[in-house]
Amino acid sequence: MGNTNLPIWIIEPEITEKRDTAARRLLEGGQKAALIPEIVNVDDIKQQLQELRKYSRDNTDSLVEELKANLSQKYPQVKVKSVADNTEAIKYITEISDEIKTISINNSRAVTEELKPGLITSGFTVIEPYFDEFDVQEKERLNYWELPHLLDKNLTGTFDVSIKMAGIDSTGLSETKEYLAVLGANTVSAADGTVFFLQHFHNIHNDLKQAKKVIIVVGLDKIVRNREDAAFQAKCMGIFGMESILLGIEPKSEKTISVADLPSLTSDTERELHLILLDNNRTSLLQSQFRDFFQCIDCRSCTASCPANLSGKPLSPKELIFNLKKYLPQVGPELLQGKAEKFVADIDEASAGGTITEDEIWACTTCRACQRSARYS
Repeated sequence: MGNTNLPIWIIEPEITEKRDTAARRLLEGGQKAALIPEIVNVDDIKQQLQELRKYSRDNTDSLVEELKANLSQKYPQVKVKSVADNTEAIKYITEISDEIKTISINNSRAVTEELKPGLITSGFTVIEPYFDEFDVQEKERLNYWELPHLLDKNLTGTFDVSIKMAGIDSTGLSETKEYLAVLGANTVSAADGTVFFLQHFHNIHNDLKQAKKVIIVVGLDKIVRNREDAAFQAKCMGIFGMESILLGIEPKSEKTISVADLPSLTSDTERELHLILLDNNRTSLLQSQFRDFFQCIDCRSCTASCPANLSGKPLSPKELIFNLKKYLPQVGPELLQGKAEKFVADIDEASAGGTITEDEIWACTTCRACQRSARYS
């Protein structure tokens, strides 16, 4: 049965990272050079990532078809659904929910930005157990010059595969809870279907073990050639997104329930694994002159380096890029022709947070910090 279960691998910060950091600090204390970790060449990592992303961009159609074929042949117990947009994805989740109205999500943009608003509108209670694992009473803004900017010093965090699962736990050894887990994958290998998650705490692993139904959401931009490429890209999200993780930590709402509060089910409860292949304008982006946006891996390093964002201005490069990827294929050609007046009707949507606002644009100081940090620029 092991060979027919979808491989799910979780990447986490290595436990040796603390040891390596301590070794660096002891460098001037006469410690042996062998104990000092080698400083990585961030430019080499960036170059390898660029090549990987270009291949995925240029071969998306074939990668999607290869992944579908492998999932069907090797893992028939996984229920695979291809959807054109977020509306169709939410409809599918609603149909398979069995009237369960509580959903746990991870911090993937495909879930938090593309699905979460519609799930809430559809009557689901969405919880983010990511915030249960640390105690933050108040969010404090840092000045941009106070960030360590470790990548500028060629210092990175160390990430590696720490958990290898064969599907979701169906042995009954773990307690099953009455909720759905909707988890955005960081990368997926087209060659063998291996799903990769980047996890900084325990929330993803817990959801994979406990949720009655697990729905893995795979944006078409997350499909890469093979397991080696998938592991490398997921590690890059950890490396380049290291400082943005700290910026994204928010105080937990007092009204938010946790997975621990949910009812437990009997040990013989049948669990299900679903996988949604999400397009949602990705194909349109690939077919447009803005296809290079497809190379973005959503590491959020652009926001971590933005002085406007860190000073409290209404500009988040990660949100800006997300909205550009969403809307440029539709309005970009007209805007480039100077026909901006055609989009006056969209002002209300923009002011409500649906697109890009005027305040965001004017908050930008054109310092190009985001451009320098972009791993695909």
